[in-house]
Amino acid sequence: MKIRDSLKKSRDMKMQVLALERKIRSPGHKETLYTMTELANSHYLLGEIDEAIALQIEALDGYRRLDGDNAMKIMETIFDLACSYHEAAKLEDARLHYEEAISMSRSLLGDQDEKTINRLAPLMALYTEIDEYELAKNLAYESLWFMEKTHGEDYSLTQEARRSVIIVTTSLEKWRDAEGQAKKLLASLERTHGMDHADTIDIANRLAECLQEQRKSTAAEPQYSRVLQHKRTHLPPDDDTTLEVMASLIFTLRKRSRFPEAATLNQELLDIHTRTLGPTHATTLATTAIKANILYAQKHYSEAAALELDILTTRTAILGPSDPDTLEAKENLTHTYLKQERYDEAATLAEAILRVREEEGTEDIDEDMLSTIEIPKDIYIAAQRWDDARKMVDRELMARQVGKEKGDTEVIAALESLKIVATGEGDEGEVREVEEM
Repeated sequence: MKIRDSLKKSRDMKMQVLALERKIRSPGHKETLYTMTELANSHYLLGEIDEAIALQIEALDGYRRLDGDNAMKIMETIFDLACSYHEAAKLEDARLHYEEAISMSRSLLGDQDEKTINRLAPLMALYTEIDEYELAKNLAYESLWFMEKTHGEDYSLTQEARRSVIIVTTSLEKWRDAEGQAKKLLASLERTHGMDHADTIDIANRLAECLQEQRKSTAAEPQYSRVLQHKRTHLPPDDDTTLEVMASLIFTLRKRSRFPEAATLNQELLDIHTRTLGPTHATTLATTAIKANILYAQKHYSEAAALELDILTTRTAILGPSDPDTLEAKENLTHTYLKQERYDEAATLAEAILRVREEEGTEDIDEDMLSTIEIPKDIYIAAQRWDDARKMVDRELMARQVGKEKGDTEVIAALESLKIVATGEGDEGEVREVEEM
């Protein structure tokens, strides 16, 4: 509060000085422009962005009209105006002014001048906001190269530049690049901030994400465990970021087939969601579905089916029978019924899913439809309902062969299903014909 009061007093004093200078000097006098620029900065710091923009535009016009070399002042004012536009969410105006200011800075000071490099950060942030990640990446690497070369890898601005590289490369899903930078930054932060500092833990979490996205679950697990231990120590048990890390660790444990540990942690997460959100909340149901999935992976099919039926009933009541989440619940229960050899119940669910997909009206059979066709096909084959199985196999094979080579793995798999059906029907001629394809 004291700082804001001080800023207001400074602003008011500058307003008085500017009013006086406007009376005794010409509007475009250099000293008047300097006062105008300082007042604009005060308005900006107080969040009075419209006032700052108006003064910065006037000052910029004045600097451009002055005799002599005013390039530095022009460049600085353009950059300040860009920051104000950015703060006002006028992103296109901000972008144009950032780019002009940085181009001038490169020309006046050089690409490797620290003031030029420092001006890259807000433009990089803006590029990220408007999804121009490649442009942001180029600036992030340029800043990192300069900071590391000039100050070393443990310098605070080098660490910040490396963090920016990680954020941008992650957004571009360049997981290997992000992993390499995250490892370097993690080691640096451990040296400068310590093992348990919040910034260190944040990068450990980002490293775990990079590893998991590359299916390096063994390497990701200890990082997620470290992050979770930190958050449990320093945050409430139902903190959102803690729950997110729990979910990530559960996913990693499942990928490593460590189902008992995944089940224990998921039950803890489910208890929290049930208590804080309620048993029918979408997040609670999704966590329940993971519990069922873990039971399925452990071949506890009866327990999995009971949970999946509850999920399906709840989602149908809340979302309706055709909602994607409801269809996902039906599909999960279908697979479990198939494992239990409850073929009629599985077929009923699979056919209901197929009808919804067909009613969506897609003319071409895409991968989603092919996956939907495969479910009843597998059930009909398991139940030895050969006529029904043949209809699904024919649809699948016709779609799979479009634009595919003879030896395509998906076509071969569809032909293998046709061979199974032909064998079940006792059609030895068709079996030989399929084998020759």
